[in-house]
Amino acid sequence: MARPLSPLTLTTEQRELLETITRCREVPYSLIQRVRIVLSASAGCNNKTIGQDTGQCEDTVGLWRKRWLEGCADLEKRAGQPKLLREAIRGSEVQWYENVR
Repeated sequence: MARPLSPLTLTTEQRELLETITRCREVPYSLIQRVRIVLSASAGCNNKTIGQDTGQCEDTVGLWRKRWLEGCADLEKRAGQPKLLREAIRGSEVQWYENVR
């Protein structure tokens, strides 16, 4: 029996950013694959289906699902602290921008 998957939800802004990245021609293909994994996971697909769609093994899909959840959990911990949350969001935007460049 398979392990239950952690639910992965995206905000509208996150979804729009990720969809923009998938359409960008200057982004490394590996980043586009990771983004597609996250988008598919948020749509409710299981790791096996996502792996077949992206050409990745289930373990790789599970790894990126887990990393996304851990990254978002860090921001959720700071929800009660607006200044720290803004700084964390700015930091993540800078990271995304550097990866996109």
